[in-house]
Amino acid sequence: MSDRNTRQWINDTLVSLPAKTKNKSLVGRLRQFSQNAVSVKSSVALSIENSKQMRTVFPGAELAILAPKLSDIRKKAKATSRDLAGGVDVVAKQVFENKMIEMVEIANGTAKPLLELWQRRIDEAITPFIRISQVVADLKLTGASVLQEHVTALQAARAGIPDSSSKALVIKQRLESLPSIVGGLGLTGKAGKFLVAVAERNGSAKDLDDEEIRLFLNRYDLWGALRVSLGDSK
Repeated sequence: MSDRNTRQWINDTLVSLPAKTKNKSLVGRLRQFSQNAVSVKSSVALSIENSKQMRTVFPGAELAILAPKLSDIRKKAKATSRDLAGGVDVVAKQVFENKMIEMVEIANGTAKPLLELWQRRIDEAITPFIRISQVVADLKLTGASVLQEHVTALQAARAGIPDSSSKALVIKQRLESLPSIVGGLGLTGKAGKFLVAVAERNGSAKDLDDEEIRLFLNRYDLWGALRVSLGDSK
């Protein structure tokens, strides 16, 4: 290679370096954009599935906490799509990257409030039966172990929203069976009948005036459970 050709090659190489560096940076930004997009899609899909399974167990569950977040993600996704339509170079801009970061944060933030709602609804549903299961175990009533098994399983279920319809239906069936299990335990006397009524969500506050019932509630510290059972469980 002549000195002239060598100098020209060196010059061409130096001139092309910024373009190569730019392309390398662009590829890296596109890869990051792709990863973020997949992360957002995955998080949103999981939250939507979780909300579906929650409503299988609790048909009246209020999921308004999810709607604003999904709406915000949709708006940002449309905005980034418009940006990309103008050219892929936009991924190298900080404002574009900030939009993607915001979407990832919002999408990741949909899981926590759903889990908290799930745990709250489970707690509201089983709290009375936790105390009742302790009472019937103390009284050594036949069938007490069945109630305890259901309560224990439901306490474990609060750790996470079921990931399938079949699992959700099992939890729903356990919750719905609790009153009938209590009803079949052979609880006798005024206090026993009152306890069954409470479990079935139709206990009368007037019965609390009965001394036998009040003594029973005091003995087993059931007042907290009654407040949940006789109040609005929404």
